[in-house]
Amino acid sequence: MREYSFVAVVLLFSCANPNQAQEPRWELFARGLYGAIAVDPTNSDIVYISFAPRGVPLGGMWKTTDGGQNWKQYKEGWLAGTARDILIDPTNPNVVLVGGESLAAGIIKSVDGGQTWFRADTGLVPDHHGYMVWSLALDNQRRIFYAGHQGIFGGVFHSSDGVHWQNLTPSYPFDPLDLTVDKGTGVLYAASFSGVWKSMNSGSTWVHISNGLRIGTIWHVVKLKQSNTLYAATARGIYKTLDGGNNWFSVNDSVTSKLSFWGGLIVAEKDTNTIYAGAEATLNPAQPGGIYLSRNSGDSWALYNFGLPDTVLDLHVTNLFFDNRTNILYASVGSILRNGRSEVHVYRLRNAVTTAVREPRYAPYSAQLTLYSYPNPVNKQTTFIFSVYKKGRVQLRLFNILGKEVMTLLDEQRGPGEYRIPWGGINAAGKRLSSGIYLAKLQLGNEVKTIKLLLTQ
Repeated sequence: MREYSFVAVVLLFSCANPNQAQEPRWELFARGLYGAIAVDPTNSDIVYISFAPRGVPLGGMWKTTDGGQNWKQYKEGWLAGTARDILIDPTNPNVVLVGGESLAAGIIKSVDGGQTWFRADTGLVPDHHGYMVWSLALDNQRRIFYAGHQGIFGGVFHSSDGVHWQNLTPSYPFDPLDLTVDKGTGVLYAASFSGVWKSMNSGSTWVHISNGLRIGTIWHVVKLKQSNTLYAATARGIYKTLDGGNNWFSVNDSVTSKLSFWGGLIVAEKDTNTIYAGAEATLNPAQPGGIYLSRNSGDSWALYNFGLPDTVLDLHVTNLFFDNRTNILYASVGSILRNGRSEVHVYRLRNAVTTAVREPRYAPYSAQLTLYSYPNPVNKQTTFIFSVYKKGRVQLRLFNILGKEVMTLLDEQRGPGEYRIPWGGINAAGKRLSSGIYLAKLQLGNEVKTIKLLLTQ
């Protein structure tokens, strides 16, 4: 009788306000394309996607000049194989460099907007795996091009013309996976399999800045302008530093701390509180792949797959690109389907940085529990937003209309603050629940907060 009394009470709770402002949703941008993405810095209607699945010797560059309505492929002179990065010269957008994995060339270049390509990797040496150029960067003030090349003869290379390259790190034991240049100071940062490295003299000498990084493999590093704040996307979550890399700390919850974010890391320039990170698929319903969003500088995260396909199994993100001029985020997303097959597409998210969404903001130390779910009614996926005002054991559990528990989303010690946990309409066994009314129960010690959910799927 205790559980049934509990159900009778919570059925009086109403669903979320139907007038709640709608979250921006992902929309299909380029069907069947997948890979590195770049937008012309002077014309946002011009977008490049370099598509070449692993194992395909020759790919090519796909380009649109009308915002994605029409696409054209260019392959003349293409030798990049599996492209990893695209760099457009902001002083002359017709100059485009591509780095990739190939036996034929490490870097190729175009001077006619991608229509024709030529080899531009003089000074790079392949090993038995060939060329593996994963990252390109440009210090535009000093006109220095950088390339991150893996392998026995790899390292960080620089060039003044984007064609002739010199190895800056022959004596340093790291393979660069991502390069970032501070636009103001020219300080160079490299993410690698052995942490984060920093150079204050254009790559001549390097310092290992990884204190507090518990994960060796760093996929991406992002430096905020005019700030000592950096973020690192690792093989196990997101890390942050406030002192230029001297000390790092984790900014994860119980889900993101178990994910590999090699699919990209974006911190919006217009609002540095907004962060997007692309996660690998895990095939674990409790740790879904996809795109994660933080609107509070990494303090809390939510799975942001609104509008992406409901694949049942998982999503896999490989590339993110943010166009600051138009406030549009692009993502290369692989979908693992129910039958084991996969699809690849590029999606875009308009208004990626927005203040239009009216989510309730809770005072972290107000003496009450708060629990909210958006969207509600739930079509395939929702995010629980909750706050606790003191440290203690926090439980977030789901029940069906009969009061039977169907899933535990959280059961661990948490401090005061606001948190977000995604839920995809599944039970503890990973199976889809039928449509109907469900109950979410948040408990901190003897205090309980309950809301009603309407699942429609």
